[in-house]
Amino acid sequence: MRDHKGRRSTPFSSQLDKRVVQLWILETHCTSSAVSKFLPLLSPDERARAERFRFDQLYCSFVQLRGTLRLALGQYLRMEPEEIRFRYSDKGKPHLNHDSTVQFNLSHSYEFALLAFADGCEIGVDVERIRPFPELADVAARVFNYGEQLQLSRLPPAERTAGFFRGWVRKEAWMKATGDGLLRPTHSFCTALDRSESYRRVPVDREEDEPEIWNLHDIPVHVQYQAALAYRDAPRLLEIHSWDSANLLAAPVCITKS
Repeated sequence: MRDHKGRRSTPFSSQLDKRVVQLWILETHCTSSAVSKFLPLLSPDERARAERFRFDQLYCSFVQLRGTLRLALGQYLRMEPEEIRFRYSDKGKPHLNHDSTVQFNLSHSYEFALLAFADGCEIGVDVERIRPFPELADVAARVFNYGEQLQLSRLPPAERTAGFFRGWVRKEAWMKATGDGLLRPTHSFCTALDRSESYRRVPVDREEDEPEIWNLHDIPVHVQYQAALAYRDAPRLLEIHSWDSANLLAAPVCITKS
């Protein structure tokens, strides 16, 4: 969208600095209007990826999320969103294909998405809707190490499903920050499953890592969701924003700073 002088209007105005991580909580909207707004911002390969989704809701969510990512990065980089180019690591993690120190990551689950932006540090985020499933114990035995399985077994039965997803998003956020993704065995490192506000992830098989510079935080997306942020740096200020990007001119609301 453009203003009366023909310049692109952006939904927020912000700058990143090396003391802050900005997070954007996005409630996705699967509407034809949202698709028509965001689709022109996507690159040809992103449009091809979108077309591979077999269900309309997944198609629409992908288009909205990638379009929102481009709008945000366009603001940070002072570029037109459709001009932004990405490159991918050999393990699939996206990075900017520009001369910039801006780092980003994103995750989507059902009605909510989480986007994270930082200047000069590796970051990863994950969000999952809490949902019961009968094979929880079997899945936990495959993806958690012994210490984490013990933590899960000690939780009250009514809290184990939330505890499982709490641990999972913390592990996934860290793996996305390192760029390892699911190529790294999830039981090869340990995290906490309780409700503490902040965590240090201690690796068990990478002695060269320095655990003290990895920060891991829970992010309050919604009561029915678990979400986490991981970043490699000294502790930073977290700015958490809520934004309805279906309205491209709507101002985001900063809901917390910590």
